[in-house]
Amino acid sequence: QSGNFEDHKKDFFSSLGRVGSKISPSKLANSEREASMCYQDYIKYFTPERIDSMVRFLVTDLLPASRRENQENNDPAEIIAEYEQSNTIEVDLNLDTGLPQLVQALLDSFLNNQYETCSMTLTQLLKEVQESSDTLPLTTQDAIFNLVGFLPGVYKTFNIPPELQTDVSAVMNHLMVSANTNLLMQRRLVWVVSQWIPIASQEALTSFMQILAQILSSTQDAPMQFEASLAVRKLEARADVKLELKELFDLTIPVCIKLLSVIDTPHYTWKIVNLIQVMLNKCAKIDQSVVIHSLENSGLDEILQTEDALLQDILIDMFKSLFTAIPTSQAIYNIGSTFLTIQLRRSISHSFLKMWLFMLRVCRVEST
Repeated sequence: QSGNFEDHKKDFFSSLGRVGSKISPSKLANSEREASMCYQDYIKYFTPERIDSMVRFLVTDLLPASRRENQENNDPAEIIAEYEQSNTIEVDLNLDTGLPQLVQALLDSFLNNQYETCSMTLTQLLKEVQESSDTLPLTTQDAIFNLVGFLPGVYKTFNIPPELQTDVSAVMNHLMVSANTNLLMQRRLVWVVSQWIPIASQEALTSFMQILAQILSSTQDAPMQFEASLAVRKLEARADVKLELKELFDLTIPVCIKLLSVIDTPHYTWKIVNLIQVMLNKCAKIDQSVVIHSLENSGLDEILQTEDALLQDILIDMFKSLFTAIPTSQAIYNIGSTFLTIQLRRSISHSFLKMWLFMLRVCRVEST
């Protein structure tokens, strides 16, 4: 609780190692008495009051310290990585582990092992953030809302019935209001929605679809677009509910294609490609006009002229999938031909010639 975490990181991890060797199950396999004593110490130490104090400290002090209130001028991939770490609960305890990941892991551990106590603390924190939003720092509000995103995973893992779940409907409404004026809250709203989709009811999913549609049609913020696109993919994966996603796909596909020219980190580029291909293949089965409309409204002209080798390979794979799914589409053939013409004028490469041959073999259109 004092000093700089980075200055004390080495001592912190060496202490963890000593504690781990003391209470490791493998070392206590033949020592039931010591194991029992450790458990009794655990019960005595982790009282409801102490857990409440620890969770509050983690959420209102440590986690906000790792957040930046003004995120407008940061690299999109860097921001996406921060939100992705919010989903990463298992961490390697080494000197490369940052404070945010450790705090997230501790909070998840508390929620999983002391849910009843933590749920009361969380309920109180959510009440405070609604009553004091004008005076509470944005980074603290963001940390509390971040905790809301943890809950679906806990509920699903432990099959917690609805009557024992924390009611977050009011705070979700509050978050939506806050998101109207602040980028940090907008990004957190999309992330929280994405976390709740796997367990949300049909009614809640309909509301989430409206939120995502509004975001995808209005924002130019790459991290928000990326997270919203992932959320749409999660909606598509909900086979247990019937959702009409055609309009969302029509919004998401052009957004993802534009992201390819904004985010150049390979890890996220391939995630975007996967999203595009899943949605294009889905649309090809339900309504081929959505595919064509999405491609025509995606600002492809600039991307087709790319000189980046990775992006070139990605586009070749995407076009091959489209030619296979809709071999009779003249519009898709024309876009693919434009891409080939631009690239072949620049260099006669083996991959482009193979794509040309693939088109001639697969496509069944009037003009080739």
